Amino acid sequence: MIVRCKLRELNDCLMFRDRVCVPKDDELIRRILHKTHNGYLSWSGMKRDISEFVTKCLIYQQVKVEHQVPSGLL
Repeated sequence: MIVRCKLRELNDCLMFRDRVCVPKDDELIRRILHKTHNGYLSWSGMKRDISEFVTKCLIYQQVKVEHQVPSGLL
C-alpha cells in the first residue's frame, strides 16, 4: 500500500499539516525532549496556548484531577 501525504518545507523544517516532522533519530529526539523538558522552548502566549490545548483535548479531559488519586502520606 502506498500512502501519499503532503509534506511542505517551512523555515527549514519539514511540515505535515501543522506539525514539524522529526526524523527517526534517537539522539535528535533525546535532545529535543531534553531541551523542552528543561524549559528551553517557549513563545509569546505559551501559557494561554497550552491552557487552550488542554481544555480542548479529549485525552486530557478524561484524566482530570478529580479522577486521580489524591497525593498524601504513603
